[in-house]
Amino acid sequence: GKNGDFLLNGMVIPRASYIPALQTRLASAAQKIVFISPNAEAAYPFLIEAFEGARSAGASARRPCAGTAGCAR
Repeated sequence: GKNGDFLLNGMVIPRASYIPALQTRLASAAQKIVFISPNAEAAYPFLIEAFEGARSAGASARRPCAGTAGCAR
């Protein structure tokens, strides 16, 4: 959210629980992919925190791509 709340599958997650919650979800995932969709009014540091938290939780680092042609696999 714009105030720095994180949502995981539509549920508000306290910021202190964000990484452990992602680690739990990613532990059994075959593909460790996290999609981050920021609130339009969210401060940039919250977006960076979300990206870094996902990476810390074990998500794969991928480049964003437009469309399906030429996407990194």
